Amino acid sequence: MFLKSIYPNATPLIDEDKGHIVTLIDGTMYDITGKVNGQFQPLSNEDIKLAETWSFAENKYISLGECPNCEEPLLVVQ
Repeated sequence: MFLKSIYPNATPLIDEDKGHIVTLIDGTMYDITGKVNGQFQPLSNEDIKLAETWSFAENKYISLGECPNCEEPLLVVQ
């Protein structure tokens, strides 16, 4: 949803194991690490409900790791 707010034509895709979502933007797939390859498919309504139960969706934040100085979590709150 965050990427869709920046790229209105972005399309979320999910892997076969239903454990990872990527975003298709202008023909290229991305995840938190950057460009990705693999087999992904459009999300069904059931997939959307599943993804909404994941912690980043429930808490509305994305973790960027830890601060190199104090080791506190670095979070982006939506």
